[in-house]
Amino acid sequence: MSTTAPARAAEHAQTDPYALRPEDARPAPETFRDRLRHLGPGFVLSAAVVGSGELITTTALGAKAGFALLWLVVLSTAVKVWVQMELARWTILNGRTALEGYREVGPRIGRLSWINWLWIGMDFAKMFQRGGIIGGTAAACSVLWPVVGDPLSWGSLALWAVVVTLAAICLLQSGKYSLVERACLVSVVVFTLVTVSLAV
Repeated sequence: MSTTAPARAAEHAQTDPYALRPEDARPAPETFRDRLRHLGPGFVLSAAVVGSGELITTTALGAKAGFALLWLVVLSTAVKVWVQMELARWTILNGRTALEGYREVGPRIGRLSWINWLWIGMDFAKMFQRGGIIGGTAAACSVLWPVVGDPLSWGSLALWAVVVTLAAICLLQSGKYSLVERACLVSVVVFTLVTVSLAV
């Protein structure tokens, strides 16, 4: 006996987290207060995107190049917004991830598109970035609370690196999005206040 189309759609929705289900659709928020409740994912994204690299790299580049590369900042910011908006729309409309969509862009190298291979290389390079973030956080914690020897001794840095890594793993493994959202919100607020206070 063949299954009906709604049954197949429901079964597909259970196996595919990106499947579109009518019951998941919600009306857009209309009041300002309701809109504030939907800022959580934006704060998480801000906490993930904006970090120490922006403060260190951009200020160092600005000190060396001056305003010669200001056009690049404006152009990349404009392009970034539109690319992210269109990728989000494509994902919502098709129920597939952007990486699945990239596979359709030619030319292909093996089973994947050249964009997929670039993404894999970028993600591999991000491992070094994550290591730098963990190391920087461990160094900051070690300076504030040295536990073994001098603040920047190998023992203190190694211990704090383990603590920071385990804390991040526990936070992610807890599966509680609200906990991640609150942590990111606090991080974004503190980061913004510190940056503004240092600039003034």
